[in-house]
Amino acid sequence: MRSAIAKRSKEHRKLIHVREQLTTRVQGILNSVDFYILNRTLHHNVTKATAQFVKTHHKKLKNLTRNKSIPFTSNETVTNLSSHSLTTEQLNILKFGLTHSIRPPQINESDVFTCFELINHTMAKKLKDTKQAGKLVADLSHLAHTYVSSYRPTPADLKKLRVLKEIRKNKNIVILKPDKGNGVVVLDRSDYDQGILKIINDTSKFRPIKEDPTLSREGRLQRLLRKLKKDGHLDNTVYDNIYPKGSQPARIYGLPKLHKDRGPNSTPPFRPIVSSIGTYNYNLAKYLCDLLSPHIPTEHCASDTFTFVQDIQSLSMFGKFMVSFDVESLFTNIPLEECIDLAVNYISKGNPDLKLTESELRSLFTVATAQTHFLFNGSFYDQIDGVAMGSPLAPVLANLFMGHHEKLWLENFQGSEILFYRRYVDDTFCLFHSEHDAVLFFDYINSRHPNIRFTMEKEAHHKLPFLDVLVDNNDPKSLLTRVYRKKTFTGLLTNYFSFTSYSYKVGLIRTLVKLKSVVIFFKVLTCLLISRL
Repeated sequence: MRSAIAKRSKEHRKLIHVREQLTTRVQGILNSVDFYILNRTLHHNVTKATAQFVKTHHKKLKNLTRNKSIPFTSNETVTNLSSHSLTTEQLNILKFGLTHSIRPPQINESDVFTCFELINHTMAKKLKDTKQAGKLVADLSHLAHTYVSSYRPTPADLKKLRVLKEIRKNKNIVILKPDKGNGVVVLDRSDYDQGILKIINDTSKFRPIKEDPTLSREGRLQRLLRKLKKDGHLDNTVYDNIYPKGSQPARIYGLPKLHKDRGPNSTPPFRPIVSSIGTYNYNLAKYLCDLLSPHIPTEHCASDTFTFVQDIQSLSMFGKFMVSFDVESLFTNIPLEECIDLAVNYISKGNPDLKLTESELRSLFTVATAQTHFLFNGSFYDQIDGVAMGSPLAPVLANLFMGHHEKLWLENFQGSEILFYRRYVDDTFCLFHSEHDAVLFFDYINSRHPNIRFTMEKEAHHKLPFLDVLVDNNDPKSLLTRVYRKKTFTGLLTNYFSFTSYSYKVGLIRTLVKLKSVVIFFKVLTCLLISRL
């Protein structure tokens, strides 16, 4: 982007030079009155065209981000529900989101040199002329040392870092991202703690533990894995990958559900997330995911938005009735024992060459799910039912449970024909002949399992949102789909000046292009960049 702007600036300077030459020539041809009239007319036309250009691209940028103003204000992305007021400087930093990165005051030389060594290791394998390996090392070494020696944070970055340190000193507030959409939420710590305690005090889902069981559970898993390796049921690679060392307890945190209805001064409910990275059973859970994922029934699943749109484009939907079903709290409500039995059964049937027995698989799944403990405010808890959101196994087991049961439900349904059925985790899109048929099916699936409860959203004016797509069924000749933005959408994206890998910034633009949410031309990107200066 910087090089593109530099190129345009060079072209601009060249055009100024050409204009000055033409002005001199015209002055020699026209008298002073005619030249004055021509100059005023051209100036008026240029000013008018520039204003129209800026207006057009500001409109495009607003459609892209849905911000009320460009540049956007902190009111559009920061929600302060705490009793503490934030300064303008603090809000102007927080408004870019919690993933926005500021250049650090100093960098670790060892990390930089390690990265360049990895680059050299990768590039050396692709050299056509191996004699150039020495030159490659010299060039990369020069780049690394130049980067380290010339690294200097700007005064603006240092000021932002000081402001962030001021925010961190305030222990009476917590700063989170919302459950839906992107943005920043500021809460009083007391309100946040009460909201989390309200969740983990549910004795049907959680149980307090007197002391930290990390070491004892890590030891039991180590002994189990050593036995499986000794029996020849685990190869060395798998054993090394899942063998736990130096484990830490999981941490629970909550994401505020701003989209839920609440009182004017009340705290929003939270979605509990158990961060299991670094726990004793985290790598085991990832291994079991790899074993189970290929065997999950997927014939009624939509893998992403793009496949869903492709599937419905071939349908004749005009005059039909659209609905979507959503499972209430799927992750915490799926029965764990039933899910483990299903997982063991699917893996055993789908992978007959696996050396692990069904009993051993069941033991591993139990360790990876039922024996997950976490820490909150110095106290330890066990989750005794459901699957913890944050575990690698959570979406996999949820997909298995729904995929297994929906196949049976669809086969045994005795009502009228279901014209189309696609599910993405806990959201399902269905097409029926009439609203009556949709209600009959809704009542049917709500009676199939005691742990599962669905909610239903009906089409309105022949339109229905699903995932991030709005399906428009008004045209008898063709089905229209467009990008759907929920009410929680803030338009907050990774800022170009974030201290983030360039590949992420390019990937963001490619994603927007692929979604067809906007047609991104160079001038629009330039306008976006300038608006955020």
